[in-house]
Amino acid sequence: MSRYLDLVQESLQRNYDHFEAHLEEMTAEVPNSASESVGSWSDDYEDEFFEATHDFPQLLRLSSIVIWYSFVEQNLLDLCEELNLRISFGAKENDNLDKGIRRARKFLVKAKNYEIDNDHWQELIEINRLRNHFVHDGKRLKYSYLQPDGEFVRYENSSGTVVFLMVNGALYSYLQKHGIVTTSGPFVEIVPSIEYCKSLVEFGRKLFRKLYVDLTPIHQVATAPAFTSHGPAEFRK
Repeated sequence: MSRYLDLVQESLQRNYDHFEAHLEEMTAEVPNSASESVGSWSDDYEDEFFEATHDFPQLLRLSSIVIWYSFVEQNLLDLCEELNLRISFGAKENDNLDKGIRRARKFLVKAKNYEIDNDHWQELIEINRLRNHFVHDGKRLKYSYLQPDGEFVRYENSSGTVVFLMVNGALYSYLQKHGIVTTSGPFVEIVPSIEYCKSLVEFGRKLFRKLYVDLTPIHQVATAPAFTSHGPAEFRK
């Protein structure tokens, strides 16, 4: 994931450098006397500039968060498989096994009597909430100038106007904590920074390092091919 983020940054920089070089080349070809033509031509490139400096970076960073979460979710379930965890239920027991990270947690608790570190678990829940918002509602936060029914938070936009964001309070607190919510034109948007994305990678290392140290005997890890063929092996370092 760390290398993936580096590739994302390099790709964005190359895209921007290509755009800037093309802009300079086209400007040099326009005679100085044709100032009106230059202005008209520059307007045509505003959308491309916005894409290179705003849309593409945001899209790739949002995508990286969704990919990171899927990576962690799958590898938590892989860990349960590696540990050969099994749960048996009676014929009349109705136990909801859930999905994803909650499913993995339930297997660890019931089959291994192991609880994921509480701070790590709470962080996973917050990231899950953020990921779900991206997937189902996109990067924008709905708002109203009038106090709406249901859950909302008060938010002062960049022009000093107070609006009511129709968003889960816990999600909003998380966005504020990491400084990834901002006003963009008429919209209030979730804008993750590259620093936030990198912090997820470091959190993933801490999470899996503790899980593997706590749950996997050293000699077993050293000899099990599965641990060296999946990403989390590096988290033990």
